[in-house]
Amino acid sequence: MHVVARVGGAKSKRVTASFWAAVLSDFNYGWKMVNGTCGGTGFTLGPTASKRCEEFTARLGHSSASFEDRGWTIRVTGRPVYDRLSGPHHRLDVGFSATAGAASRSLPHGIIGQSFSTPPEHPRAGKLDMYPREGAFTTSAMAEGAIDGEAEAYEVGGPHETRFIFSRFDSAEQLTEAAETGLDEGQLSTSADASTMD
Repeated sequence: MHVVARVGGAKSKRVTASFWAAVLSDFNYGWKMVNGTCGGTGFTLGPTASKRCEEFTARLGHSSASFEDRGWTIRVTGRPVYDRLSGPHHRLDVGFSATAGAASRSLPHGIIGQSFSTPPEHPRAGKLDMYPREGAFTTSAMAEGAIDGEAEAYEVGGPHETRFIFSRFDSAEQLTEAAETGLDEGQLSTSADASTMD
């Protein structure tokens, strides 16, 4: 799981952090679970370590991490793949939350970001598959109707790439009362959560 942020205001420093499920042991932790960069300088973190880069903070637990930046929090927890037949031994559960006007300020986009920048009174509902009661099934739903454009428009060239058709990563932040105070303008969700653990 990869995180990229611009920090330091006018310095526009780039910070990256990656949480690696592949390094988790049978005891569900690893000494080098997270690595990243702060303004081009590398770092590696293990259990209970932390790292601050301008306003960005990474905090690790035994097999989890939280990445925080100006009202945004990403929580990652490594877990075993139970009843595994093949493939990876561990999975990552990821949760996102925004407070203090972060969504109003950032106007996020992307597969998850759209959940935060959509007015609460107009929830996005996408195409759903109809699963059979038994037998093999191949999914066809790709969030059509819940996302702008098609799923392929969100593909990026690498782990820390931020460019895609709808990217707002390099856009200026909004200076609105909601962004400054965290108050709801009635347009965006100023305090919200999204998770892969639901």
